[in-house]
Amino acid sequence: MRSLKAYCYKSLIGELYMVADGDRLCYLDFAENVKATGQNKKSRWDELMPPRYGAFPPLTKSNLLGLRERLDSYFDREWGAFDGLDRCINGTAFRCAVWGHLLSIPIGTVKPYSKVADEIGRPGADQSVGQANAKNPIAIIVPCHRVIPKNKPLKKYTGGTERQAWLLGHEGVDLRLLKHTFTESEQEAWRLGREGTKLTQYENPR
Repeated sequence: MRSLKAYCYKSLIGELYMVADGDRLCYLDFAENVKATGQNKKSRWDELMPPRYGAFPPLTKSNLLGLRERLDSYFDREWGAFDGLDRCINGTAFRCAVWGHLLSIPIGTVKPYSKVADEIGRPGADQSVGQANAKNPIAIIVPCHRVIPKNKPLKKYTGGTERQAWLLGHEGVDLRLLKHTFTESEQEAWRLGREGTKLTQYENPR
C-alpha cells in the first residue's frame, strides 16, 4: 500500500505543493496546477501521475522530507539545498533521460532544447525535449526552468514565464546577455528574482 503525503510551502513565487511516496519526493508543482479548473479539465497531478497514485492526497502539517528547510535554503541561494534528496519519477525512457539531464545543468546557466537533445543522443528531437520538459513532475528541483528556446521568446512554463524569469534571475542568469526577446513582465520578474523579492501576483492563487 502506498504512503502518500502532501505538503504546502509558501514561497516567494507562490504556494508550492509537493507529494512524497514514502521517503521519496514524487511531485512538486505550483498551487494553481494541483486542482482541476473548468468543466472536463484535469489537473496536472491527474495528467502527470500514474493512475496508481489516485487522487491528490490530503495535506499534512508535518515537514515533509525536510523540504521546508531545503526550500528555505534554496530561496536563500544555498545551492546545495537539494543534494541527497531521494526522488521517484515515472515516465518513458526518453522523458527520464531528459529529466536526468536537467539535473546536470549548472545553477546560473541555461540550455536550448536543441542542446539537450544533442547531449542525450537524440539530435533533432528539440520538440520532444520541449514536451518532456513540460511534463516534468518535480518543478524547481528538477530544473526544467533552465531550458529555453534558442534565440526565441520564452515558451509555456508550468508556472508561467514570469516565474521562469524570476527563477533564472534568482539563480544568477543575466537575461541581458541572451539573444531573446522578453516581455516587460518577464523582465520585471527577472529583476525581482535577482533581488530576492516576492513575486506578488502569485500570493493568492486560489
